[in-house]
Formats: sequence, structure tokens, C-alpha cells
Amino acid sequence: MSARPPNRPPSRQRAPTSAPRPPTSRAAPPLHLPPVATNAPRRAMPRAPKSSLKWLVIGALAFMVSLFVFAALIVGVGALFLLGGTTALPGVRVGGVAVGGMTVDEVTAALADWQIALTDGEATFSVPAADIGVGLDSAASARAAVEYGRRSGGIGGAMRAAFGTVDLPPVVDANAAVVAGALATYAPALNRAPINAGVQFVNGQIAPRAPVDGRALDAVATADALADANALADGALDLIMRAIPPAISDPAPIVAAAQSLVANPLTLRLYDPILDQAELRAIPPETWSAWLIAEDDAASAFGVRLRLDTAATRGYLAAESVGAGKFGAGRHIDADEAANALDAALADGSNRADARLYYDEFAHSVQSGESITSVAWAYGLPYPYLQAANLGVADLSVGQTLIIPSLDTQLPLPIVSDKRIVVSISGQRVTVYENGALLWDWSASTGIASSPTWQGVYQVLLHESNAYAGNWDLWMPNFIGVYYPIPGAAFINGFHGFPTRGGGQLLWTGDLGRRVTYGCILLSDTNVSLLYAWAEDGVIVEIQA
Repeated sequence: MSARPPNRPPSRQRAPTSAPRPPTSRAAPPLHLPPVATNAPRRAMPRAPKSSLKWLVIGALAFMVSLFVFAALIVGVGALFLLGGTTALPGVRVGGVAVGGMTVDEVTAALADWQIALTDGEATFSVPAADIGVGLDSAASARAAVEYGRRSGGIGGAMRAAFGTVDLPPVVDANAAVVAGALATYAPALNRAPINAGVQFVNGQIAPRAPVDGRALDAVATADALADANALADGALDLIMRAIPPAISDPAPIVAAAQSLVANPLTLRLYDPILDQAELRAIPPETWSAWLIAEDDAASAFGVRLRLDTAATRGYLAAESVGAGKFGAGRHIDADEAANALDAALADGSNRADARLYYDEFAHSVQSGESITSVAWAYGLPYPYLQAANLGVADLSVGQTLIIPSLDTQLPLPIVSDKRIVVSISGQRVTVYENGALLWDWSASTGIASSPTWQGVYQVLLHESNAYAGNWDLWMPNFIGVYYPIPGAAFINGFHGFPTRGGGQLLWTGDLGRRVTYGCILLSDTNVSLLYAWAEDGVIVEIQA
């Protein structure tokens, strides 16, 4: 063997395929390898044997066939379950009532008290179906529920009912006219009047207040919606509410009209007819301006008239009247009466109105020496009224509590506050006042001790040109009735001229100035004629001891 070239690795030997070449003494020429082409084809992967591929296909087909058979078995079993059951499928609801798993009888019972949910867009409330004229055939509805997914609804419906939720309409009988009439009874609670553009007080200034639409129930349209077979499938009926636009939508002219009004307080003059005193209560602009509303008024320069929201005014005044001492102990105002008076004044362009102070009933603790008549005299009430308020009590004991009726029981008519008649029993005189000024001062006669004229504050109740007193057989000219001595009695005490008896006998013509009557107040014929024409019903008559 020849020697290997230096630094050259030994070459791999392979078995000779022909006779060996004779050795040579020259070195082997360098080996030149051809360059590798980048687009040369890759060597193909070795292919699987054809027999292996065949078995792979057969296995996949077998798996798919098995899966199909399994699914078919499940569907078949499910179909047998769906088609052969006697209860409603799990997801079935009728008119909003869940009846899944119930038999026909059970569904019928569940629907016996079926209620419909009425919704107006703001609230929902439920009412018995019969209350709005909807008749329910619960048995037919129950059969439809159990049959759904078996004899109706198809396989898709069956699957939804089995794995989801299905709302079925109940079988109902509803006459649209009857339903509309029944729904109309709910209208007062659902309807809302529109609010006209108005004004409000903001940071001490008048500012516009935006109008607000009202709404009204359209009972006819709501009832007509029941013509849709599926209208009650979910057990709810949408009430159709119609928007009502306000009559006045532009607040600009109202703001202008209000500027002058709210420059001053709203003043209430409170009159106490018992004490003949008046006091003023001022309501600041920032309070009462919020009560201003507007309404159409063709006669107004702006086409609108400002008035007060009497509900808001009444609420404020009612709160003011609560609590001892607001108007003095034992007194209050009638909030409705005062609110209406303020509204009427504002309509006339005035910021001032008159209202009346009323007296509450109160308790009296009996003191030593007091009797039912002395207590009644002290409070200015005929004693039968005091007895009536205390269950007919006659004998009193020290410390006993008596209920003193409101002094207003003797003032049933609206008060005429600018006129007043004062009767003095001790002075036997009648003084007449108008607007606080003395108009007349006359001599008079009052009742005798056994039938006295009772002190108190009363008012003119009636006029009779010639009244007859049967107890004493007296005809009394120009009679002015003032108070009933006994509650519910037919006779009344009052003013009159010289009476006649027995067909013409004239009495007491020379007795003026001393007590001669049976409880009435005697005046001369001339004076009583003046008073009869001057004192309309409602004028206060104060009888003093």
C-alpha cells in the first residue's frame, strides 16, 4: 500500500466491482463536486403501502356510521318521548304561565286564576282576565299546551319546547267593545294631563318652565290589538297611550306677564270673625312663583292667563296650618278655601286675597261653682250645644273635662267681613258698623231672665218679612234670624220690630231699653226696617253681655 497524503483523512473503501487498478505513485487529483441546485426537487417521502391506506379509510367510515347510528338512536328515542308523552314539554308556557311537565288537568287548574299583565310604558300591574272582559277557555288552552311538539309545532317546535322556551297564546274569547269599556275604567289612574309652559323662580329671577306632554289611554285601540292571535301569548297586554300636547308650549309671553306679578309677595288677609281681627300673611315670591301655571285666555293680551296651581298652594297652606301657634292657639285655616281665594285674586290681577280663621274644638276642665249654663255662657254658646257635645251631661263635678265645640258652629255661612252688628245686653243697645266705622247706634230690648238672649258671636241667617212665634202667638215684622237656641230646633232668635198679638194688639212700644222679649232683640219699626235692608245673610252679629 502506498502512503496516504499528509493531512488527508483516509477515504472510505468499498468493495471493488472490477479488477483493481495498479497502484500509482502520483497523488490523487482533488475532488470537484458539482454545485447544489436550489431548485432541485426534494426527495419524495417513502409511500405507505397501499394496504395500510385502505384500512385507514375503512376505519373512518366505520366511525362515521357508528356516530350516525348513535345519533339516530337518540333522535328516535327523543321522538318517541316527545310524541308519546302526556305532559307539556318542559319549556311550554301559556299566556305567560309556565306549564312544563303538567298534565292537561294540571294545566287547566294552573290557568284557572289567569291574570293579564297590563303595562303602560311606565308601570306594569296585573288584573284578572275576566275583569277586562277576556274569557279564557282553560281546558282548550291546556290541551294545546300538552299537544305542542307532538301534534302541533313540528319537530323544530318540539325541540325548542324540550330544550328552550315556547310561549303559546291561550284560547280566549274577547269582544273588543266589552274589553274597551273595561279598560276605560283604568283611564283615570293612567291618564296624565299635559302641563302648559309656565314660569319658575331661579336664582331670584323669573325663568321659563318647559311644557310637559300629557297622555291618555286609547282603550279602543288597545282592545283592537287583541285581534292578533298571539297578543296574549306572554300574558301581557301593552296599553296604547296617546300623547296629549299642552295647549301652551311657548313660555316667553308668560314670563313677560309674570314679571310684574312676582315683584311682590302673595298676601293672605286672615280674618277672625270671633275676635273681629285680621292679620296679614305674606308668601315670598320665591315660594309662590313656583305655583304659577298658565291657561288659554283669548281675552288676555298674551292669549294666556296666569293662575295658581291650587294643589301646590293648598299643600303649602295646609302645612302652615299644622301645629299649635301657627295662627294662634286653637285656630286654623281651610287650605282649600284659602287656595281658591288666592287663585281668584290672581286671576283679577291682584296679589292679595281674604281667608277666614277657624276655631278648633277644645277641652275645658270644670272649676268649683261652674254649671253647664255658666260654662256655656262664658264661651258664648247656647248651653244645649254644650250638652249635645258632651252626651247630654247636666250635672258637673270639679275636674271633669268638657268638650267645647268649635265656636264656628254658630257661623255656618260665608262671612261678610266689612259689616258687623253689636248687641249690648247690659247697655240694651245695638250698634252697627261698616268698614270699621260706626253707622247706627240704637236703643234696643233683649230677652227676659227666664228666656234670655244668649251672648256669643253669630251671623244673619235668614230674613222673614213677618215671622210668627207660635209659643207666644206673636207676629214679628222685618224679622232677621240670628241663632237657633237649640240644635235642630225649628225656632230661631233674631231682630224684629214691635210685635202684634191676637189680631192686632201692638206690644212693647214703650219698652225699648229694658228686657222684655223672649230671647229676640227688639228694635223700633223704623230702625229694624233699615237693618233688614242693610244686613245681608252672613253679616256677623256679636251679642255681648
